[in-house]
Amino acid sequence: MMECILHNLLTSCQYDQVFWIYKNNDYDQNILIAKGTKQEMMSNEDMSFDLLDHINDIVEYWTIREDGAIFVRLRWNEKAEDCYRKEYVDRWDINPHSRPYLYSAELDEFMHTIHGSSEYMHPYGDPNECHHYEENES
Repeated sequence: MMECILHNLLTSCQYDQVFWIYKNNDYDQNILIAKGTKQEMMSNEDMSFDLLDHINDIVEYWTIREDGAIFVRLRWNEKAEDCYRKEYVDRWDINPHSRPYLYSAELDEFMHTIHGSSEYMHPYGDPNECHHYEENES
């Protein structure tokens, strides 16, 4: 069986496709590395660095939400606690606002809730935000 890498997924989707790309590990930690259309992700310097750093990562699985947004989870072998300074890690608790990752149950809540707000707002942005573009936007 051939594995899908992020590059293959991004190049096979339409130009205006909206993505939420997470790296996911065995500890059920999902860290958002990029969100938006391909153009938005590549034009944002902070996101494009992370995105290019993971362009050849293996896609564990992906889900298409009712509004068409694709949630992608990439295989990641590190534990979140090992990637951040101890002072930051010591402040994490059950509240999603205090940590840089979401558990799958929190992420699944975002994927199933199409409109409205959620108590699980994440500092990286609201995955519930629908991306509807006006025809006259430039």
